[in-house]
Amino acid sequence: MTLVEYLAITGITKTEFSKLIPCSYSYPGMIIKGLRPSYDMAVRIESVTSGLVPRTNWYPAGELLEEKEVELE
Repeated sequence: MTLVEYLAITGITKTEFSKLIPCSYSYPGMIIKGLRPSYDMAVRIESVTSGLVPRTNWYPAGELLEEKEVELE
C-alpha cells in the first residue's frame, strides 16, 4: 500500500501523519509527490503504519543488499 492510499483509508491528514513519524508538516506531502524518504524515515513510516506502508515502497530488498555491499568495500 502506498502512503497516499493509507492516508485515504485511515482518514489521517498529512499534517496529523507528520506528527506521528515525526517530521515537518509538509514532508508527507513531499513523499506523496515522489520524494524518496531516508531509509530511517521509511522504517518509521513502516512502523507507524503497522507494516501497511512498507519500506520496500522506496527501498526494494535487492537495492538494500547492493547498498550494504558497497559500504563493505
